[in-house]
Amino acid sequence: MRRRSRVAKKPLAPSKARGAMGRTAHRISSVRLHWAGPVANTGGNTNYNSMQLSVEQRMRYGLNVLFNYTWSRALNDMPWNQAATSIGGGNSFVYPITMANFKALDYGPADFNHPNVTALSYVYTIPKFLNSAPGPVRYVLNDWGTSGIFQYRSGDPLTVWSSQSNNSGSGQNRDRAVWSGATPYGGTPCTTSVNCRNWLNPASFSVNPAGTFGNVVKGSFAGPHYVDWDGSLTRKFPITEGRYLSFEADYFNLLNHTNLGDPGTTLGSSFGKITSTSPQNLAGTAPQNDPRIAQLSLKLVF
Repeated sequence: MRRRSRVAKKPLAPSKARGAMGRTAHRISSVRLHWAGPVANTGGNTNYNSMQLSVEQRMRYGLNVLFNYTWSRALNDMPWNQAATSIGGGNSFVYPITMANFKALDYGPADFNHPNVTALSYVYTIPKFLNSAPGPVRYVLNDWGTSGIFQYRSGDPLTVWSSQSNNSGSGQNRDRAVWSGATPYGGTPCTTSVNCRNWLNPASFSVNPAGTFGNVVKGSFAGPHYVDWDGSLTRKFPITEGRYLSFEADYFNLLNHTNLGDPGTTLGSSFGKITSTSPQNLAGTAPQNDPRIAQLSLKLVF
């Protein structure tokens, strides 16, 4: 006799019956399936809203200016630092996906959210003047020009993590810290002022108790903003018609401004401290923020 499976609402004791050939047949009263493999959720939603302003002053009185400003907000419900095309360790949500509203702590500012972004570029050729002045004076004061680009953007979104990443017992090692609601910035995490800047306040955060996941929502805080101004000064020295010497002085980080990196965001000895600078010109592979750099050049144009 072939085996048959029947699912009942209440488990029944197994019974035996004699078949036509005298074989014993077992009736299975209930079936339970258990899955021990990995379970993942890679679905997500992102929304981006912005107001964009662009102003351009084309060549007038020797001046050309282009100004751009973006005020925006990017939100998503993806885990912080998640790989979009693969599943790996440290990529999960804080709550297990079996919990209701498991994305609650992971809906917030996206990793690339910068509410304010400004860029200003300019080229200015100083008009000739002092036409009635002696020739040597006009030779020295005329034929100057300048150009440059100014950049500003808001800081990176920050998420504060617990130093006990599995106090919840979920095994995902993604537990967040507990924020008391007090001022998140400031405090005295640095024990020295040498190569250290206070940013996040350790007194406002604590380790999540056992059996809990913490309460910090992704991207709730922000790191230092970024500012950079690169400029150049040029001068033409006429020699003959169609020939001149061109002198150029280029300055990078003209204001000699230090752009700070992000602070430590995991509770512990490094939490809240800024001990590095951000990459130059927002490029992640570039060297750390350089001081003012000057570059001088002289060339003959003919």
